[in-house]
Amino acid sequence: NFFREFIRTNIVEKWELLRMVADAAAEEPFKVAFLVRGSMAPVSVKNYGLGVLDLGYLPILAASCVFTPFYAYQNVYLGSACQDLKEVFSPRKKAADGSSGGDWFSTFKTVFPMVFNVVLVLFLVRAVKIQIKKQRDKVEASMVNKQQKAAKAE
Repeated sequence: NFFREFIRTNIVEKWELLRMVADAAAEEPFKVAFLVRGSMAPVSVKNYGLGVLDLGYLPILAASCVFTPFYAYQNVYLGSACQDLKEVFSPRKKAADGSSGGDWFSTFKTVFPMVFNVVLVLFLVRAVKIQIKKQRDKVEASMVNKQQKAAKAE
């Protein structure tokens, strides 16, 4: 467990945001596991991040069961829609009648996966920002309560 402690002391403890995530993981493990698994980070980064946090196997398993099929479907759909990236990004030749030869549906099939990924990232960033704001408000409220108790004790 040397690497886990090394990461905690040298990285997590130095950044307020990471400390807040670690505290949130201890208080609400399922919510944090779902947010991490739903993020668009590489799987290796998500796995290591979940390993460093104080999360049990059940929250990680539950979040994995929800998001793994979703990402598998997304990757399969993206792969089938964009069969050849050279074909997707190359300019289309004009047909004899002056049209580009493609219809709206083929354009939609080409653009939709990319737009869907961008929208998904935006929603996930928004969810993470909301969670961070909630955690920060909770910490600030507890600090105000401590200050009020200390003032009453004096």
